[in-house]
Amino acid sequence: NPKINKLKIVSRFGVGYDSVDLDILKDNKIILTNTPKAIRRPVAVATLTMILSLSGKLIIKDNLLREGRWNERTNHMGVGLTNKTLGLVGFGGIGREFVKISKHLFKKIICYDPNVSAVEMKTLQVDKVNFDEIAKSSDFLVILCDLNEKTRGMINSSFLNKMKRSSYLINLSRGPVVKENDLIAALKQNKIAGAGLDVMTNEPIEENNELINLKNTLLTPHSLCWTDECFNSIANEAISSILNYFNNKPILNRVI
Repeated sequence: NPKINKLKIVSRFGVGYDSVDLDILKDNKIILTNTPKAIRRPVAVATLTMILSLSGKLIIKDNLLREGRWNERTNHMGVGLTNKTLGLVGFGGIGREFVKISKHLFKKIICYDPNVSAVEMKTLQVDKVNFDEIAKSSDFLVILCDLNEKTRGMINSSFLNKMKRSSYLINLSRGPVVKENDLIAALKQNKIAGAGLDVMTNEPIEENNELINLKNTLLTPHSLCWTDECFNSIANEAISSILNYFNNKPILNRVI
């Protein structure tokens, strides 16, 4: 019986659902849920891991030791955070969680998110700024927004040219938010100090992608937040949505 076998609900691991064909689900009246609560702390911690690794020149110093270049360590001074401005693009659940665990590390936190009021941001001591200001003022710029038609390609050459040469770009949202070729050009020309990317335009990243050979990048394969805690929480949240559907209970985290 096709009515019995028909797919009823898709419960997606993680918060992003850009890989899901929403039109097909809508046409077939299939419910879609995600797991926004489960990934907040893991992605927030992954973001902090990326910042500390970049600011401390962790990978560079690891390579110095392994390559027998100990005496070159003074050539790679790290960057302290107490006088730095943290900029966030996106003030959703992950952004707020990240602020909570890291706000005492930075002098100031600013955020660009047209969907969140200045009053709401101020409850976490975050200042709301416009798109131009987030580019110009951030020492560490973290992208934690959704991928949609408004955000696709929003971090482009025009934006990157406004950033400080000493600044770092960190992306843990989705690769296409950043125009990758523009970022590569900015990194090669030292228009910014470096980038930490857990996401790329194409995944897996192409073998000939220029990002791989750039020394001022830290790249991870869209998995920096993957921990035992992360997957346990995601599984519990995802399965709870399915069980609630079959038990006629309210479905949390419903997307469509």
